[in-house]
Amino acid sequence: MARRSLFVAIAASAFAVGGYVAQGATASDALARLDGSVVVREAGVSTVHLGRRTTRASWGVVLANTSRTHDALAVTVAVKLVAANGTAVPGQGRVVTQRLPLIPAGKTFYLGGETTLLGEGSVRRVQAEVTAVGSTPSKRYVLPPMSDVYFDTSTGQMAGTVRNPYSLPISSYDLSADIVFFDRRGRVIGGGGPGEIGSLESDLKPGSVAPVSFFVPAGLALSRIASARVTVFPG
Repeated sequence: MARRSLFVAIAASAFAVGGYVAQGATASDALARLDGSVVVREAGVSTVHLGRRTTRASWGVVLANTSRTHDALAVTVAVKLVAANGTAVPGQGRVVTQRLPLIPAGKTFYLGGETTLLGEGSVRRVQAEVTAVGSTPSKRYVLPPMSDVYFDTSTGQMAGTVRNPYSLPISSYDLSADIVFFDRRGRVIGGGGPGEIGSLESDLKPGSVAPVSFFVPAGLALSRIASARVTVFPG
């Protein structure tokens, strides 16, 4: 089995629901509007035509909370695949509208996915629109660390381990993982998700580790990937 090491950063968030809060935070903190603070830093897409019937698209979006003092809550992201004429691919370009529970102050959130389009779809770029519903003063949330990341070049799988740094157990049912891939110039070339986290049959206990894995999307050659970023978040 051939393995290739890869630099991967992981971002993850604790949130007030279910007790995953940083020390000193409470679920009763007053909310305030934070419109405009969550921005799209970069987005990208790679496609491969599977004959004349379908096109497989892998897309990634990099979001950032530019506020240094407030965490963004209930962030809604609408992702569209845009054709050469500047409009969404007809009938199927709107690939996801997702509500993210939290982006901590000053942090980056990596959102990725794959979709299948009918026909030989021509996708030129990704468009992402963001709305931040509310905010709360930053509580310096702890981010679960990821280590031992590698690519298995024989299977096209990326794998690593994530550790639970919280004082409470985490269920795999309550977490999701997205990945965004970058080329050697630092450009987004695709993404995927959700990844597989641990075992759905057991909780991730405080201080324990669990595997996280993704398959590289169809049409995205391993040789193009220079780095990747993963976000683990409440699903």
